Amino acid sequence: MGRLIGQGLAGLIALLALMPPAYAGMPRGAIVSADEQDADPETGVTIARGSAEIAIEKMRILGRADHIEINPAAKHILFKGRALISVGAERYQGEAVTCSLDFSRCAAAETSAAPNVSAAAPQPSQQPLPPPAALGGDAGVTNPR
Repeated sequence: MGRLIGQGLAGLIALLALMPPAYAGMPRGAIVSADEQDADPETGVTIARGSAEIAIEKMRILGRADHIEINPAAKHILFKGRALISVGAERYQGEAVTCSLDFSRCAAAETSAAPNVSAAAPQPSQQPLPPPAALGGDAGVTNPR
């Protein structure tokens, strides 16, 4: 009898090992995959790194990024690095996108403006260009074919 219970318990443990983990506050059926995942048992924060993805097929949700941080205490998911999230027909894209745990709200972080580039006109060369004849006849002339 004890042996039978032990085998049943071992089978249950094996079955549970095959099931995807549940993430507090996220919809049922959420599957998180990545090259590497770490979870902090004290804070409940899960971090997925490297080709990270969250998929919830029944809700038509797919989120991909280089780094995904699931934070149940803050009730949000942060997607960082080439983030692309699809929630039904809605699309969110950017270097950082934050969504609520249930994906009812998502927003791409504002990206900073391009670096300040001087708009000054280029300065002419100190040496004037020689006339075309001095460059060897047809220099600088193209022959379209």
